[in-house]
Amino acid sequence: MAGEQATAADIVKWIEDLWVPEGRLLGQKFKLADWQISCLESIYDNPHGTRRAILSFSRKCGKSTLCALLLLVHLCGPRARPNSQLYSTAQSREQAAVIFNLAAKIARMSPALRDFVTVRDSTKELLCPSLGTRYRTLSADASTAYGLSPSLTIHDELGQCRGPQTIALANPALGSFLNEREVMAMAEDARRMPAREAEFRNLILNQRVEACNPFLQPALWQACAGEVADISGRECYAGLDLSEVRDLTALVVISKVDGIWQMVPTFWLPREGIYERAHTDHIPYDKFVEQGFVRTTPGASISYEYVAHYLLKVFAQYNIRKIGFDRWNFRHLKPWLMQAGFSEQLIADRWVEFGQGTQSMSPALRELESIVLERQLCHGDNPR
Repeated sequence: MAGEQATAADIVKWIEDLWVPEGRLLGQKFKLADWQISCLESIYDNPHGTRRAILSFSRKCGKSTLCALLLLVHLCGPRARPNSQLYSTAQSREQAAVIFNLAAKIARMSPALRDFVTVRDSTKELLCPSLGTRYRTLSADASTAYGLSPSLTIHDELGQCRGPQTIALANPALGSFLNEREVMAMAEDARRMPAREAEFRNLILNQRVEACNPFLQPALWQACAGEVADISGRECYAGLDLSEVRDLTALVVISKVDGIWQMVPTFWLPREGIYERAHTDHIPYDKFVEQGFVRTTPGASISYEYVAHYLLKVFAQYNIRKIGFDRWNFRHLKPWLMQAGFSEQLIADRWVEFGQGTQSMSPALRELESIVLERQLCHGDNPR
């Protein structure tokens, strides 16, 4: 099955005898798109040879599947070299395992490979005993990544690589008239706080970036995931964000226990159209509902009556001293609060307007950012 001089046409023919491992074409033979064939031609039909190839695709374009196929091409296919080693790397072990999982499925499902490839799931390895070739996964930060001499290495999510070498390549003046300490401090801020990432990538790394960035890195938020203490009866504060018709409505109750803010959030979406909404927003609301992170209200729009009755139960369970709310749409909620059992006096005493403009939000966001960075928050592994 091996032949180092195989052309792109040979490789395409070999790949299209393999079976699709998952998705709507599961069990069918691969049929490469023209742009995929063009990628292979640019790599394997280069008259000067190819040592390094960078393929840049947006999400959901089959990048990982194509990488898995190329891995098999070099493990046991037309470009396999006897007794060679192959690796794939990524920014995390989980991401690095994506290519392995796809390649293992293809090898197990395809009659042309299942008798030639040995799969070791526990160590994330593929072997072709007849050729003596071996593949395994590495994370980008693995110490074993040094001192290897592979015939093929696939770097998944290469566009996310970072570090002093990347910064130095983008800044020839680093260390001379560009202050290295300040630049590295900016890099650390960008690593921890996505709100500053776009500016750093644009100004320091000379990259084109989108203006939109998440407020916090997922890793920072995950670091605050822990079991939330019982705050029933404790002095609590809350915030309520009302939606228009179909958006998320959110309520968050907090109380400090042993210096850590315990967070009890509630999110609502209309029950009708939840799957369509998940598809449109590219957010798994349906999964969040199944996992208990999002509640649904009856009908196709947010039911303020439902929310008002829920809030009455919250006030009965927790010692809510103050609840901040956006005055927008509150005029629609207040009648339902009165009908649910809130008194005018309770609303006047406990409910506090909180503006949504820069003057009000900026100090609050800075404080929240600081609390998360110092890990003074516990949210119970809530993804929102």
